[in-house]
Amino acid sequence: MALRNKETSESEMRIFFQRFRQITDKPGAVILRSVFIFLLVAAGLFHFRAAFLTQLAQNQGSHMAAFSRSLTDPDALASLARTELLRNADLPAAQNLYRRALSHFVLHLPSWLGITEVLHDQGKEKEAAAALRFVHDRFPNNEGISWSKALLAGAMGQDRIMTENLIWLADNAPAKRKEVIAMAVLTWKDPEILTRKFGSAFYPEILEEYIRNDAFNETVPVWEKIKASGTIPQPVAMQYVDYLVGQNAFLLAAKVWAEATGPDTPLLYNGSFEKPVLNSAFGWRISRTAGVSWKQGDYGTGLEITFDGTENVGFQLFQTLPLDPGEYIFGGVIETDDLRTDQLPFWTIRGVQCTGLSEQGEMTPPNQHATEFVLPFSVPDNCELVRVALVRKKSFHFDNKISGKVRVNNLDIRRRETKSSASPQNFSIRSLSVQP
Repeated sequence: MALRNKETSESEMRIFFQRFRQITDKPGAVILRSVFIFLLVAAGLFHFRAAFLTQLAQNQGSHMAAFSRSLTDPDALASLARTELLRNADLPAAQNLYRRALSHFVLHLPSWLGITEVLHDQGKEKEAAAALRFVHDRFPNNEGISWSKALLAGAMGQDRIMTENLIWLADNAPAKRKEVIAMAVLTWKDPEILTRKFGSAFYPEILEEYIRNDAFNETVPVWEKIKASGTIPQPVAMQYVDYLVGQNAFLLAAKVWAEATGPDTPLLYNGSFEKPVLNSAFGWRISRTAGVSWKQGDYGTGLEITFDGTENVGFQLFQTLPLDPGEYIFGGVIETDDLRTDQLPFWTIRGVQCTGLSEQGEMTPPNQHATEFVLPFSVPDNCELVRVALVRKKSFHFDNKISGKVRVNNLDIRRRETKSSASPQNFSIRSLSVQP
């Protein structure tokens, strides 16, 4: 460190004297020379003072103790105090150094924060609280100050000061927002208390933090508050549906999906691909595989999938969706263009984590104009989720790299009315009221 500082100082001096020589031949050189000499002396004193104080604050030798007693710079004193606190665990020495720093500059913030921490560690809670209130009331907020105050207030049980600083940070320091919510979730275990403190603007982030912490029971009341607020952020709703599916809470996931997408959402979501592919929740997902690309069809509807002939791909376009038990028809329009290899795409319908549902259509012809198709299927009582997929399996032939195009559009699932589906005992997943 000392060698690097020396090299930096020598480089600065060389640049200084080069500029000094450049101006000596100009008019007014005597005045400029005097100014430069003055600046040189001032800069030297500044660098010497900074280097000296830094070295003093870092030095642990006992032979420096007597000299440090004459030190008056608050920053250096606070740095020495921090060393005593963290490295030596000498609370009285740290407190004395912080008090000396404050005696030279009464508004020295690092010393106020430091002495608050020392007093708390010594068990002097009333004095620590008074020091923290002084900092909270007298010093303007910024990211560093507010975060330090929040941490100290949390450790000391000063709820009001911690809350005010966390909320200030959440509103004014975007880079700290996740840390703020994480700290708040750890501090206030009850979601009712937490949401009341932060307000509706923070509900989505609170829900995300509960999801990250796998706090299933806490997510339910927060979701209810998001609903009641009147604004449901779609990304958060989709993340929540994915989380619930991962927890095997299929009925609750279906309820959240219906609340997020609206009552008029068809059983098969976005069957004409007029909206972007979600790749989450109960929307379409496309396996990201080399050798395959896709885009929205012409005129803003349908999906065009292109196999470029470079890979023997296993590919799926699929949607997982909640369906009540009963009889259904899956249908739509499919078109193919110059598909090659023995393994061509086909439709499948299977139950998720259940038995009794496994339907598979024929492989598509290699060349086919836009043609309607239907695939009937039956959802048994033990199935809550169904997966519809357009699948291409890998080929084991020598010529196995698939090329060509597939276009799909107007995909839909309709329920076939039967005596059982029309009976009063029939129920709907979307109308369930799931209790937390």
